[in-house]
Amino acid sequence: MLTATAQKMTSVPVDLLHRAAGQLTVSPLGKEHRAEALKFLSKRPIHTVVMTGLIRDNGIVSEHNRGTFYGCRTERGELEGVALIGHATLLETRTDQSLEALAGQAQAYASTHLIMGEQERIAEFWSHYADGGQEMRHACRELLFELKRPVPVREAVPDLRPATAADLELIMPPHAQMAVEESGVDPLERLTQKDSASGACAASSGVARGY
Repeated sequence: MLTATAQKMTSVPVDLLHRAAGQLTVSPLGKEHRAEALKFLSKRPIHTVVMTGLIRDNGIVSEHNRGTFYGCRTERGELEGVALIGHATLLETRTDQSLEALAGQAQAYASTHLIMGEQERIAEFWSHYADGGQEMRHACRELLFELKRPVPVREAVPDLRPATAADLELIMPPHAQMAVEESGVDPLERLTQKDSASGACAASSGVARGY
């Protein structure tokens, strides 16, 4: 897996609703496309686990996804690619043409923090994205592990429980440190009152997400 973090730049004028590359068309996915998108992503469940999890947890249209899901279709309307374009950009494509089309759509989003995927596919994505998108600030590689046997039963951990809003001040520093080590960016330095309120909502749900 390759993770690339982007340097912010001014977005280029691109049609936000539709972008065609050859005979392919890219457009946002709506709630009516949920089952279709999940079926497409299920072909490679290990590689698409993050996008699948976001759709199942939040819905295909949700501010909690911090971006928009797009579908790339053939003239017959068949999906050839699905991507979440936003704060974190993730993609799954069947062809080089669909990868190029989604890279063109991603150029319209000026606040991408990271782009993550398989090393070869991200390199190809970047070759199409770089001319009109953001500059790469940092690149790193991560290993993808698969667990094929049951997790051994371990002793219970005393006082283990879901996080609440009251735990936010304890959770934020280590979470921010992980972000610094991964991307070189300290989210606490850019934290605003609004961000803090959003983080409290995430903590109260027992789910921590962010970069």
